[in-house]
Amino acid sequence: MKKLYKLVFPLLLISLILPNLAFASWWNPFSWNIFSWFHKPAKTEVLQVATSTAITTATSSADIIKAEVDAQVKAALKAKADADALAAQQKADEQAKIGAATKAQQDAANLAAQNAANLAAQQVAQQQAAQNAANLAAQQAAQSTTSPITISCFSSQASTTIGSSVTWTAQPSDLNDNNANFYSWSGDGGLTGTGKSISWTYFATGTKSAEVMYTNSNGQTIIGSCDGSVNVLLPLKSYSHYCGSVCSE
Repeated sequence: MKKLYKLVFPLLLISLILPNLAFASWWNPFSWNIFSWFHKPAKTEVLQVATSTAITTATSSADIIKAEVDAQVKAALKAKADADALAAQQKADEQAKIGAATKAQQDAANLAAQNAANLAAQQVAQQQAAQNAANLAAQQAAQSTTSPITISCFSSQASTTIGSSVTWTAQPSDLNDNNANFYSWSGDGGLTGTGKSISWTYFATGTKSAEVMYTNSNGQTIIGSCDGSVNVLLPLKSYSHYCGSVCSE
């Protein structure tokens, strides 16, 4: 029994100490330089993995930087476009204001010109009205200082026969015989005519009278009835036919 104990105890001690010695770096034979050629593939693989990881990391960083640069470029372009649009809008607003101001000035100038033309026309009308009033006043003054006129008329004979002509003559008081004077005749038997003297033929028996309207160069007008009348008779032959022997006596 004592021998068995002496055998077990060392074995147990060795089983506890030997693994620690095997995994210790100073005791690990694989960590020695003499055995480094056994681990070259592992180092190459780790280096390749590290290089690949570094390349992947660098690529990812470059993509991130490129994306950031692209975003900044886009933002700068958008800012420039917004600034250009704002400048264009401001320029359009300024041009619109200038156009509105120019139109307002043109409208004001047109209105002023129209008002000036209306004022000039009104002044001309006032001057014309004043001139007309002055002319009327002068005419009225001339008429008020002109002596009143009279008109008389008479026939060339007191009697006549049917088919024979009679001359009627007018005689105004002013004796102003010129082309500005105007005579208008009317009377029995359809008498009508113009002129200072007229000849008229009657075709019916009876007493015939006449009158004349006279207007002189001053615009004075008067109507006068002629002195006397004309007795229109049948011709002598016709009269003898009707009265027979009584007429011969």
